Amino acid sequence: MTSRWSSSSQRAITDGPEDLLLCLLTNRIRAVLRRLQRLRDSCCFRRMTALTCAEEDVQEVIHEPIPCLFHLLLLTELFVHSSSHHTHDISLCGKFGSMIHQVDRLYNLSKKMHDLSDEEVLNFAGVEHKLESLPSIQHTAAHFQSLEVNESLAQLYVYAQSFRLHVSWLKTVKENASLPSQAVEESSSHLQHLSNLIKTSLQQISKEVPQSTPPSFPVISTAFDALRFSVEISERLQVFCNWSKRILRQLKRLSHCPRH
Repeated sequence: MTSRWSSSSQRAITDGPEDLLLCLLTNRIRAVLRRLQRLRDSCCFRRMTALTCAEEDVQEVIHEPIPCLFHLLLLTELFVHSSSHHTHDISLCGKFGSMIHQVDRLYNLSKKMHDLSDEEVLNFAGVEHKLESLPSIQHTAAHFQSLEVNESLAQLYVYAQSFRLHVSWLKTVKENASLPSQAVEESSSHLQHLSNLIKTSLQQISKEVPQSTPPSFPVISTAFDALRFSVEISERLQVFCNWSKRILRQLKRLSHCPRH
């Protein structure tokens, strides 16, 4: 017995169930089109031989294949749109996972940026924070409930770029004050990688990448000031990491990413 499936249908099985369904819909549409062609040719032949098309033929052409063809075309269009949107969301899932990995690494490094013990950090508890250029992050319940992928990624990019500029500045400050800067340098690298991932994701969803404005930094004259700003940036960066991880997890849910 010969198989009724075309070679394209057989190939679709190896491509996945969505490709198979699309292939079957396409084959059905082609069958309807062939039927319409046969009916049209039959009717035209009768006209050429001075015969009149039977009313049932006309009714068959109008009331059977055309609505079926229209419904199949509509179903195929909806399927293709849904399938491409689903693939588009899934393609972001891997990037979300990479971003979370960068945020985790960044969080661990942020606690080492000042190279101070927990007891020494307490000495800066009452010191006034003066870096007003650092992002003010909203992390209320209402904010998380109103998340959208496009806007959240754009906001995440703005914050990541801002912290990258601040950490890069802090690296220079600590080097000028002859203070250890390895954790700061590594943090800067992870922030750059995070920014690149977010930028690629924004471009993938055809969202404009926000432009960053370089902040104005204070002049540092003493090692104490360098440590003070190290502690401030460290604490604010930890808040950013916690916020970012929560945002990214929510975006994964909105994009229907598979759980691991």
